[in-house]
This record gives sequence, structure tokens and C-alpha cells, in this order.
Amino acid sequence: MQHANFLYLRNTVFRDAPKNGSYSFTIFTHIIIWLWQHSVEPSDMNKLLAQRTQIQQSDSIMLVDAQIDNQVFSALLTDSLQNMQWLTVGAQVDLLFKETEVSIAKNFSGLISFRNKIEARIAHIDSGTLLSIIRLQTDTFSFNSAITSRAVAQLQLQVGDVVTALIKANEVAI
Repeated sequence: MQHANFLYLRNTVFRDAPKNGSYSFTIFTHIIIWLWQHSVEPSDMNKLLAQRTQIQQSDSIMLVDAQIDNQVFSALLTDSLQNMQWLTVGAQVDLLFKETEVSIAKNFSGLISFRNKIEARIAHIDSGTLLSIIRLQTDTFSFNSAITSRAVAQLQLQVGDVVTALIKANEVAI
């Protein structure tokens, strides 16, 4: 459960740091030392290979859709297509999103503004004191969600449960 403890440490320390960044070097040093002492690799980023299917632009905001088999992901980007010649429909792209940006709903029904809704089965739960890492599996890809252990208990999540993962479009990077 060291991985989830790192996520909690990193999010707490940076959230509580002053805006002028005066603690950033000290905090970064403490995190590196903590990682070294606990032999942890901070890989809290999900990375999925997809194919771009659509790009919509208005001024400097773009909504880019990419697909993995039948699952469509949306990413909200701020830039101009003129600066992103590599961004073409049909090309392959890596979709990146943090584990902490993946919310989980159980028995979800109804409408919601999240652009990315992925039905998945829970493959593994790594529960810690404060944070839990949930391994989610679809028919063709897998990814992680980091949620509080209280949420795991409240939702009564178990391996094998089918859940809906929710990710806001502005949290997906290409």
C-alpha cells in the first residue's frame, strides 16, 4: 500500500504548500527521500493508447475525442490547432490521466456532465488506511483509480463488481 500512501503524501504536501513555492524544493527533497526509503515508484498516471476520431475547436479551446475499441474518451485542451500540427484525426495518441482524477460510481444511472464514463469490472483493490487503489478492467484495457478508503467502504466495493469510472474531459491529457 506504499503507492497510495505516496499519493496521499504528495497531494497533501503540495496542496498545503504556500502559493509562492517557497517550500517546493524542501517538499520535493522530502518526497524523493521518502520514495527512496520505501522503494516506491510514483506511477500514478494512467496511460492508454487510443485513436483520435474527432476534433472540435472554438478559439483556443479544443475538444478532442479518441477511441479505444468502442470506448470514446474526450480531452479538453487549451491551445490552437496551429500550434498542434501533430493533432490529426486518425492518428494514434496516448491518453494520460491521474489515478486521483478517476471517480467511481456503483449502480450509476442518469445523466451527468462527465464526458468520460467507462463501465469496468473491479480486478483488484489495494486498501490503505486513507487511500485505496482500485484496478479497473474493461474488455480491452485496464486502468487505476485512487479513492479514499472510506469511499471504498461506503460503496461496499468488492473485486468483481461492475462500476462506472468517471473522468472529466479537462483531466485527460494527450
